[in-house]
Formats: sequence, C-alpha cells, structure tokens
Amino acid sequence: MKALWGLLGALMGLQAVSSLISPLCNHPAKGRTCKVECVPREVVVPLPARPRPGHILIPDVALVKRCAGFCSLRLACVPANISTVVWKVMDIDMVGRVPTKTKSVRLEHHEACKCDCEIKAEDCAPGQVYDPQGCKCVCPIRQKTCPAPMEWSVDSCKCLCPNRITCPKGRFLDPNTCRCDTRRKRTKADKCVLQT
Repeated sequence: MKALWGLLGALMGLQAVSSLISPLCNHPAKGRTCKVECVPREVVVPLPARPRPGHILIPDVALVKRCAGFCSLRLACVPANISTVVWKVMDIDMVGRVPTKTKSVRLEHHEACKCDCEIKAEDCAPGQVYDPQGCKCVCPIRQKTCPAPMEWSVDSCKCLCPNRITCPKGRFLDPNTCRCDTRRKRTKADKCVLQT
C-alpha cells in the first residue's frame, strides 16, 4: 500500500511539472515549438579579448548562438556541433595618437544541441570512476574508515585532512598527521637530484 501511495505521489509530481511546462509548449501539429526545447538561441556574450591598457574595443559584446533549454534532471543542454565565427571590432587607443585598428575576435557558435551529460568521464579526478546513468564521477568504494582526524573525501576518493584545519604563519600542515609542523616535510617531488 505504501508503494502505491509513493507511485501516486510520483505521478502527481510529474503532472505538476507538465502543468508548469505546458503553457510554454504548444502542440507541434499546430506549427509551434516548445519554448524550453534544447536548441541554439541567440545570446549576447562579452568578448573574450582583453584590450591593452588605454584601449577599448567597440563593440565589447557579440551576438552568437548558444545552446539553451530544458532536458531532464540529469541531463544538460550541450552543443552537438560547434563552429567558429569571426567578429570584427574596433581597437581604439584612448591615450596615444595611434589610429583605430580593426581586430578579429573568434567566438564559439553552437550550430546544433543535444541533451547529454554535462559531466563527462574525462572530468573525473584520479581515483574516481564515471557513472554514465547518473552523469557523475563517483568513488569505486563508498566510504573508507579514516584515522582521526582525517575524513573521507568523495572528490579524491581518499582520506584527507579536514579543510577547517588552518596553521598559523610559519607552520605547515602535515598531510599524514593533520597537525601543524614547524618545518615542512620534504616529499620526493621536493628533493633535487644532482645530475652529472
């Protein structure tokens, strides 16, 4: 009986979501599309180029197509096909007497979109594995018992010192004991090898 009430609650939740979306969407047979559909849309983006000191770029924004829309709770609206557009701007020297130059700025332009995982396998940290159903990086083991005061880190899948531990000036956190030490312990990476 409890499972039946849970199913009924889930269906009512889906109905509530569809009632929120339905005013935004019209039936495709009527020749209209859904306003929350995952498609490229024209947006104004700031130009990535940084002008030199005393210079300004006109315009300093551009109109390009970027993917936007609703997919699902796990998926994101991401580009399926990306091209590059060249945007011409004027580079104006506000200090000197250098004539105005035309500059080309290359911008990402989304040609097509798809609903896909925003987090990919290549985004996982060393020690993590990729869960394609959940679109996330997870540890192969759920949790390990760590010696106090260390805590299990789901980001690195190992026992680490808590972030709340801070050391006073002149002392360094020992990652093995989570205590502040007066001298920093040298690691293999710190040692210099003299080559002859």
